[in-house]
Amino acid sequence: MQNGASPERVTAFELDTAHQKIVSQNLFESATASLGDPTHGVIVGSDFYYIANSGWDTLDEHGERKSDAKATPARIMRVQLSN
Repeated sequence: MQNGASPERVTAFELDTAHQKIVSQNLFESATASLGDPTHGVIVGSDFYYIANSGWDTLDEHGERKSDAKATPARIMRVQLSN
């Protein structure tokens, strides 16, 4: 998850066998209408589930909802990692 960045995105990075270098990147979602501030994910089998719109982007630096922010229903997204 890369939230707090612009644009927010959900990305997978593959490391080399020594876990020293990134050898590839797979961008699953970036700057789409369904993506707010993505957070918290879990792998189940070959699928990755994550909260696509945590709502963190609707809060100010004191944890209060911004005056122009609108709450949206939670959205859980799924990405198939492999076949």
